[in-house]
Formats: sequence, structure tokens, C-alpha cells
Amino acid sequence: MLAVVDAGGQTALLAPTEVLAQQHHRSIVELMGELAEGWGLLAGSGPGTKVVLLTGSMGVAARKRALLDLVTGEAGIAIGTHA
Repeated sequence: MLAVVDAGGQTALLAPTEVLAQQHHRSIVELMGELAEGWGLLAGSGPGTKVVLLTGSMGVAARKRALLDLVTGEAGIAIGTHA
């Protein structure tokens, strides 16, 4: 996933349940640290990337914020369910 983001793309990890999506999101954010907030450098050459969670039970404001981060390219990694 980080190789794709480092090359300028976006990735998605789809989980079969919201609980699993939340667990994956938490794990990836913990592993990436500041990089998951868009700070620091990926491969030493560019800014980090935001990691967003997108599930069906999210509120309207949180869903809009996650989608905006994806559309603008600020988020390079999306984790969620098929919803």
C-alpha cells in the first residue's frame, strides 16, 4: 500500500465487517505513526498520507470529511467496508 501511495496513487482495504475495518484502521495508523496524519516523509521523498476510515455507520459529517480527503488526494489509504 505504501509503495502505491509513494508512487502517487491511492489504495483501499475493504473488510467484510465494520469491526474488522476499525481494527485494520487502528493497526495501520499505529504502525505508520505521524505518517498516517500526512506528516513526515514516505520513502524520504514526499509527504506522508492520511489514512481514513469509511463505513456505513459513520455520521454524515465524518463520511463527508473522509470522502473529501479521498477526492482531494490528501488521503492515500482508505480502509472500510463495501458501504
